[in-house]
Amino acid sequence: MNGQASSSDGKLIRGRIPDAITAREAEIRRLLDGLFEEEDFVRCCSLNEEIAEAASAIHDLQIWYRTQQDLEEEYIERHG
Repeated sequence: MNGQASSSDGKLIRGRIPDAITAREAEIRRLLDGLFEEEDFVRCCSLNEEIAEAASAIHDLQIWYRTQQDLEEEYIERHG
């Protein structure tokens, strides 16, 4: 695979990250709505765990997005 195809694929993947983050944020809002209404402690714990997992996924996506940006800039500097 050549560098240009690899760079193109990376840009396509990177371009989907903001949408993935937005979807996870919507999921967190939905879970929070459920948490605020929930009275069962065990279910509240479960909802908190789901919220933490979604937040962790957002964090990972943000790191990957920034890392890919740095790699793209480095690629451009090296290859013009």
